[in-house]
Amino acid sequence: MLGLKGSFIQDGFALDVTGDLAAESPSVSYNFMRVGLDGRFPIGPIALTAFGGYLGAISSGEVHERFRDSSIGGIDVGGGLTVPIVYGLEARLQAEYVRWFYAFAPVPGDAYVAGGALDEHIHIEIGPQYVF
Repeated sequence: MLGLKGSFIQDGFALDVTGDLAAESPSVSYNFMRVGLDGRFPIGPIALTAFGGYLGAISSGEVHERFRDSSIGGIDVGGGLTVPIVYGLEARLQAEYVRWFYAFAPVPGDAYVAGGALDEHIHIEIGPQYVF
């Protein structure tokens, strides 16, 4: 089975840094829309899952705000294994890789100068899931 998926997601992390690096270590909070493909491939009673999508940022926090003419985009890919427990309930183990990429256009005299940046996250999910 293949499906088209669209969703609104919030994701973020906070860095609590003191000392000389405090101003260089921004926290990030992403609000974004995800559009992608999700697949479920049965193999006997279990199923393999796979997905991938594009992440269109609506807001992206301090890193995006620090730089002139910044742009941001992201992708996610992942997959996992599902095992039925009882009708409508299954156990799921899934991993997801998320990559955000920034492009900046600094000019001489800007407080922060960089051509771009990357944020990478790995999410692991394990637990029950209701399936209808």
